[in-house]
Amino acid sequence: MGSTRSSHFGHPDAGGAGTRGCVLAGSGAAGYDVRQGAPGGSGAGRNWSQSNLKGVGMPTRNASATWEGGLQGGKGSFEGQSGAISGAYSFGSRFGDAGGTNPEELLAAAEAACFSMALAVGLEQAGHTATSVRTQAACTIDKVAEGFKITTMRLKVTASVPGIDEGKFQEIAAATKVGCPVSQALAGVDIQMEATLEGASAS
Repeated sequence: MGSTRSSHFGHPDAGGAGTRGCVLAGSGAAGYDVRQGAPGGSGAGRNWSQSNLKGVGMPTRNASATWEGGLQGGKGSFEGQSGAISGAYSFGSRFGDAGGTNPEELLAAAEAACFSMALAVGLEQAGHTATSVRTQAACTIDKVAEGFKITTMRLKVTASVPGIDEGKFQEIAAATKVGCPVSQALAGVDIQMEATLEGASAS
């Protein structure tokens, strides 16, 4: 048994039949270098805690969830502290096609958001500010032995980065897959990536 949930924030084609979530799109922004000791760029060799965020107290984010009833007949809801995210979930929305969200969709959104931001930063610190980075994440939960396990996170990344060559882009994308904070939190999950470079001239 396997169930895959996708996330595509901010993409105009998101929200079709059978699609849960949306592509995380963003432009290059200053922040942290996710690449430990990565070559090139003014931020090379620094990790994120040593760059622009040095000396800044890092926040803790909060959320809560409530489940009522048994497994198949019960229902749940969650809400983030900011009020920007909330939703309802159930056995059917997690393991079937019933309406509502599920933890895997939330994880896919978190990975897509973190990866897009981290890749933009890695590119910028290598001297190539991205015009845009769009990440689609698909998170799969499978039946494993007597329980369930989140087994795979598949990333489909498309970026527009003027002035960078394919090799350098793929190098930074591969480092981001390993180094972005959410990827590190999902260390026990098989994270797969397909990265495509658009609209860039060779350097």
